[in-house]
Amino acid sequence: MSVVALSTEVVFDGVAVEAERRALVAELAAERFGSIHLHRDGRPYAKEVEAARHLERAAEFAREVAEHERRRCAAEHASRRDEARGEGMA
Repeated sequence: MSVVALSTEVVFDGVAVEAERRALVAELAAERFGSIHLHRDGRPYAKEVEAARHLERAAEFAREVAEHERRRCAAEHASRRDEARGEGMA
């Protein structure tokens, strides 16, 4: 696993930060759970496979919400930036 530093001028509010946090937790849970659903002989446990699929879908939903919140914050930031530029030109 690699770590990537992100740089942005967009400021995320509390809602966006929490959405991102939930998405990361859901993605981690889906990843960790998805790797444990085998019998010792290599056959999958049907219920664990089903649970892993549900966790993966939940992670996808959580990521969609986080991306929506990210776009919302970016749009608000762009709007404020544009307003500030407009005031500076007047």
